[in-house]
Amino acid sequence: MKMLLLIFSLLTMSNICCAQTFCLNDFELPKTKMTKISKRNKINIVLDSLKTQIVLDTLKFNSKDLYISSNDRQTKNEKDYSALYVVQGYSYKLDIINGKLVREFIDEMLISSKIKKIYIVDKTDAQSVFGQKNGMVYIVLKKDAKTNFNVAGLKITEKNKTMNNFWQLKNDKVSFD
Repeated sequence: MKMLLLIFSLLTMSNICCAQTFCLNDFELPKTKMTKISKRNKINIVLDSLKTQIVLDTLKFNSKDLYISSNDRQTKNEKDYSALYVVQGYSYKLDIINGKLVREFIDEMLISSKIKKIYIVDKTDAQSVFGQKNGMVYIVLKKDAKTNFNVAGLKITEKNKTMNNFWQLKNDKVSFD
């Protein structure tokens, strides 16, 4: 993770900014420190770093570390090692799903030709504003990008209109269908 942060810092030192509000396709971020990456060559480098970090994180996955939070009934990982990824308003935690589902996320969401911008929220702000101790990555797709958001355990149905993959456990049993 330190290497990833170093790369982001070196690539975008001049792009770190504080703003009143950023609107990412109807999703507004409060005042936060973040790095914006929008140049194609930088997006490719950042995506390579993100993919490497995600694969390294996936090696830590153990379904025995998962539990259902008593507060919000969401699936959590007691080791909590993954950043929160938000793509067009859909949220993905990758430390609560197995390697196959993580691969789906990488193959569908981290395609440079689909991505318009990437925002990396400063770890301190991610923790204080959003409660995400491992940071946050916001990905804005191009308008014409064809994307299936039903990956990485996220299932959108008429009945269930949630926009995240936080419900992977059912009655303390892992559900990876």
